[in-house]
Amino acid sequence: MTNNIQHKIIDIGECEKLELIEITGTTPGPTVAVIGGIHGDEEEGVLSVRRLAQILKEKPISGKVRLLPVANPAAYRARNRFNPIDNKNLAREFPGSEDGTVTGRTAHVITNEVIAGADAMIDLHSAGIKYAMELFCGFFELGTPYSEKCAKLAHAFGTSIIWAHTELSEGRSLSAAVELDVPAIYLECGGGGEVKASETDAYVRGLLNVLISFDMLDGEISTPSEKYLITDAGGNTDQAIMAPVTGIIVTHVAMADSVKKDDRICDIYDDKGCVIATINAPAGGVVMLLRREAPIDAGEVIAMISPAGVACSL
Repeated sequence: MTNNIQHKIIDIGECEKLELIEITGTTPGPTVAVIGGIHGDEEEGVLSVRRLAQILKEKPISGKVRLLPVANPAAYRARNRFNPIDNKNLAREFPGSEDGTVTGRTAHVITNEVIAGADAMIDLHSAGIKYAMELFCGFFELGTPYSEKCAKLAHAFGTSIIWAHTELSEGRSLSAAVELDVPAIYLECGGGGEVKASETDAYVRGLLNVLISFDMLDGEISTPSEKYLITDAGGNTDQAIMAPVTGIIVTHVAMADSVKKDDRICDIYDDKGCVIATINAPAGGVVMLLRREAPIDAGEVIAMISPAGVACSL
């Protein structure tokens, strides 16, 4: 017997539709939901979900896998972080509303058709076109038994860096999962308009690790021998280091650099070649996100710095 594969087309209005791939195994088991493309300029998640769908055509599983490769189709076509129809950020609209704009309706559909009823949810992101990010897995550490399940899910996925956020960020797919008691993690990587084989391979391997950990798929879990845990309320790119002025950004640090408080992160130049702002690190830590596109407007993100991780095991 082989897996049953169904392609469901879900109408979200404004002539927009979501394609949900449901792969049901030959025997009963858990349900795992995987989402890609919540931001339209993040190709890594979309490609990884599609690759997983191809792999599971050939590998019998137990239970069910729900795959949503492109969660934000209009934004994906536009290669934009925001939905161009209503200029909203899907990653801030969960759990959504069936009476909202197209982005709110999209969040509502994903919450109820993809996340609800799952035993685990994985949301695949990346840094998008304008930024670079270190590969890591994040979850909400709220000091509850639910968070313990999220931690186990993060460790099973198998990135070298795991970021446990001690504050709940509203409007996310993960916050919708919290309300539904569905253990959830998110992934970040790469970006800058470039898709690296090492990162999409890590995403696909991590997804397979999760299925193996749930006894849905035969195989051995492959994870790094050494992991680093970051515990911090951070991780919200909306609250990162922002540009105070418009100009051309020239960076003085690289991704994953360790910095001390007041180390120079970048200079911003005007169109006459004069430095109009120098940005220093507000605290020591590790550079986890960094601007790659040189032109920058006031209010846009420059960088995100996390506390240093500590070696961990689980």
